[in-house]
Amino acid sequence: MTTNRRHRPAAGDGEVQGMVRDYKEIAAEYRYDASIFSDEPQRTARVKWIVENRLTPVDRTLLLLYADCQSLRKLSERMHISHTLLGREIKRIRAQVLEEYNKLDADHIAGVNKKVKQ
Repeated sequence: MTTNRRHRPAAGDGEVQGMVRDYKEIAAEYRYDASIFSDEPQRTARVKWIVENRLTPVDRTLLLLYADCQSLRKLSERMHISHTLLGREIKRIRAQVLEEYNKLDADHIAGVNKKVKQ
């Protein structure tokens, strides 16, 4: 009998409770703190604003956990999810931040051009 590597066997109640406990420990350890971005240049301030105001709490937490851990495999092991799934999510979040940043940048340039014309 061959096992399909894409599908994990169903987790038992004990495993699920362990995963929930691990998630709660991770969430408690990595509370979001906006003060970590204090006194930064304008670009960082824009990214900070996007992270604080445009990302969902889950996306914000994943991004900050990844920034802290800097290893998809280590973080995925702690979260009990596959590193490929986590990688896709981080890639999606980064793309969203970049898209929002480009919108802010375009709005800023449009505002400067409007002031110059007046």
